[in-house]
This record gives sequence, structure tokens and C-alpha cells, in this order.
Amino acid sequence: GGTFSGAGNLSITGTFNWNSNAMAGTGLTTVAGTGTLKMITGGTKTLQRHLVNNGSVLWSSGQLSFSTAGVFDNNGTFTIDTAGGNLNAYGVASTPLLNNNVGGTIRKVSANAAVFNNNAVVLQVNNFGTERVEGGTLFLNCSTNVAGTGFLTAGAYRVATGTLLDFLTAIPTLGADIEIGGTGSVPDLATLATNRGRVGLTSGADLTLTPVGGTFVQEGIVDLSPDSVLTVTGSMRLDGTSQPVVRIEIASATSFGKLSVSGGIDLNSPLSTSRFDPDLVGGFDPALGARFDVIVAGTSVVNAFDSFQGGLTPSGRVLLATRPDAKTVAVEVGPGPLPPAPHVLTDVYEFETREAIVFTFDTNVSAFLSRKDFSIVNRDTNVAVSQSIGTISYNQASNQAVLLLTAALPNANYRMTIQSGDIANAAGVPASGTPITLDFFVLRGDVNRDKRVDFDDLLVIAQNYGATSGKTLSTGNVNYSADGAVGFDDLLLLAQNYQASLPALRTDSRTRAGRIADGVID
Repeated sequence: GGTFSGAGNLSITGTFNWNSNAMAGTGLTTVAGTGTLKMITGGTKTLQRHLVNNGSVLWSSGQLSFSTAGVFDNNGTFTIDTAGGNLNAYGVASTPLLNNNVGGTIRKVSANAAVFNNNAVVLQVNNFGTERVEGGTLFLNCSTNVAGTGFLTAGAYRVATGTLLDFLTAIPTLGADIEIGGTGSVPDLATLATNRGRVGLTSGADLTLTPVGGTFVQEGIVDLSPDSVLTVTGSMRLDGTSQPVVRIEIASATSFGKLSVSGGIDLNSPLSTSRFDPDLVGGFDPALGARFDVIVAGTSVVNAFDSFQGGLTPSGRVLLATRPDAKTVAVEVGPGPLPPAPHVLTDVYEFETREAIVFTFDTNVSAFLSRKDFSIVNRDTNVAVSQSIGTISYNQASNQAVLLLTAALPNANYRMTIQSGDIANAAGVPASGTPITLDFFVLRGDVNRDKRVDFDDLLVIAQNYGATSGKTLSTGNVNYSADGAVGFDDLLLLAQNYQASLPALRTDSRTRAGRIADGVID
């Protein structure tokens, strides 16, 4: 209960009881791996020196204050047992620190609350290890890893059922790993808008987000155990330069994790490489044809995951990612073994009634095909075309994908490329071989598609001028009017491009069969 001070170091290899008063001086106190520091009586303990814990620290009674030069580096286990009543830690002088370092664990146990306060000065609690709330409430009403903008930058947090973890402020951006079990609660996550870390729900925990700005941006990991539901009130987008992951566990026909979004879900952005990872747990072996609607949107699900980690069931059946309707991503069970890699049967640039790139596949690839898989480059300038030019649709009956060019491309030669690994069947098996390419050109007013706008094109329009329906590009409908009419607008478009031409580029003139044989198309 006295004051321990001085410039010398103190090494604790057995048990050291700190009952009250100060541990001061410029020396270092180290709790060795075999040592235990106990704060189990009611007096106030004031830390005024550097304390390093490599073993065990137990705090179960009395206040803990951090004064000048008070630094606590935890590399071992720091247990906070509030069985005797609420515990309070606070700063009473400048720059006090509690660092839970990598490998360190802070455990909050028993039913009452432990509070880390700002008090008159800022107590900084930095978590780079793990904070476990195993009982009661842990209030981090102090300066923490949360940056000024509400960005929880680091650390792992485990919140058990029936407990609560509370920070000083709302957390709109997450870079840490937070796992909530059962009825556990982290109220400051309610407005989370960007996840760059991990949000895990276990033991049937539910979490509802109403993101700041209306859109939840998923750049990290969402990990949902059976009976856990992540609900987003708003829209959701998988984004970021890393790999956003949605992992969902399935334990029975009615027990599985679920992601529910009231608005729309965009499964992919041009920057991300998103992954869908459903796992069977507890020895569950679903029947052939079983379906689990694990991702559901209120309006629509657009684009697709980049990869799928489904695999086989215990009975050797195949987990498939499917899109049963425009609002749902499901996991279905198909017959084994894994199906072969998908292939392209036909590819064509359509220009008669619309500007569209059309691919026909030998199997359903809709679950993993998105706009960003189609890259288009202007071959005359070597400049990539924006991803916003064109929308994807997919006919599951014919396995035909259509990239409709909704915005007018400038007159030029183009090459469309799909990397083979960007195409996968419902089991997640990707295509192989060299990239798939398709060359095409756009030249407004070029009715006969000879790469020149001249009198021959004008003659076609003149011959069909005044027609009110049924005409296509080759019969003068240059502006692709929906009614198929040929009139002044078509003539004007030709006049604006009259005498324009495109350079002739070397193209692959072999037949499709020949290109396949040579490995150009898998």
C-alpha cells in the first residue's frame, strides 16, 4: 500500500499484490511470463511508470488511475473481473497510455461494468491485440483506436452473448475485427457505412446497420454463422482494392447465415475482386436440389462475385451459386462431381438493331459474370473505355450474355477482352486458356459496314427514306430508332459523318473453329 519508486527495474516472476497508492519512478516494471500482478483490494492504484505485462494481470477491485509517464503495455493477459462492483480506470495527468499489443488479450469478465474514462485528461487505449467482453459491459469512454472521423482502425474485439462493448463515438468506418455472439451488442456499429475489417456474427447474433449516407460499402469480410442475420437498411456495394468476402455458414435446411438488404446490392465494383464463400458446418449433408436463399435484396442484386468457394458436400454433391430471381443469391446442391470448365460457343457484335456484344456459353455462368469482366479498348488510341458504357443482361435459358452499349461509343476500332479466369460456372469452376477477344468497330452512318461513310450509304437511306417501320441499320435506320423508321434524323447523322473512315486493322480472319483449335478461344 506504499509507493514503489526509483530508476531501477522491477521484475515480477511470482505473485505481486498491488493494493493501493502509486507505482512510480523512471524504472520499468515487468511481469514475466510466469508472473502475476494482482489488484484485488479496494484502494486506488496510480500508475506513474512504465508497466509491461508478459504474464498475467488481474484487476478486480479499486480504481486504476494513469498519471504522468503512466504507460501499461500488455503483451500477456489482462483480466478485469467486476464481480465486486463496477471498476473505473482514468487518466489524471498528461499522455497516459494503455497499449494492448499484438498477442495481448484484455478480458472483461463477470456481470458489472468496467469503464475507461476520459476524465480530466485523455486516457489513450490502443488495441492491437484482442479485447474480449465475456461478461457485463466494457465502456471505452476514452480515446481509442477510433480516429477523429470515427474510423476504428485496428484490433480484434470479441463480444459474448449478453454483453456490451461501447466506444466513445459512433463507428462509420471499420478496419478492426469485431465478432458478436448471441445477444451481444456493439451499439456504435449501428451507422457503419464502410467495412474494411471483419464483421462476424456467431451463435445466432443479429446486427442491423443503417449506414451513414444510405449505402453500406463492404471492402472487408462479412462472416455469418447459422441463424445470424446481418440486416442493412439501405443499399450495399462490394468494393475496394482488396478482396471483399461474404462468408456464410449452413448448418441445416433452416439454419444458415443470411444477408438481408432493404435496397439493392451491387456484388462487384471495377476495383474489387469479390468472393462468396458458403460453408457446410456441423456435418450437415444437404439433399440433392436443396436451396438456401442466403443473400436477399429488397429491390435487385446486380453484377456478380468474382469467385466462389463452394466445393463438395459430404456425399460428394456440388454446392452451386445461383440467382433464382433478380433479388436473390442462393446456394443450391447439384449432382457431383464438379462440372467441367465453361466454354464460349459463339461471340458476335450485333449492329443491325442495336449496338451489343453477345456471348453464348455452354453452361450457366450468370453467378460470376459482371460488367467489369468485359474490358473494351479503343484500338486507334489504345485508351480503355469506361465501365459505365454498357449494361449486362443474362438469359439463363439460352446461357446468352449481352453487353448492351447504352452510351454511344466514338467512331473507332475496338477490342473487347474477357480474361478466361473471370468466367466460372455455378460451381465456381473457372474457364481456362487464353483471353477471349472480339474485335469490332463503330462508325456512325456506315450503313454497309465497309468502314467508310460515302455515297453508297447515302443511297441506302434515300431508297428507304420515309419508311415508318421495320428498318434496320442495313436498310437506313442509322440512329436505331425503336420504331424502325428512316427519316431526317438518320440523314442528319450520316451527314455529320460524311466522308469519315476508319483505318483497316489486322484481324484474325480464321474461322471460330480454327481459333478454338489454335487455343485462341477455350
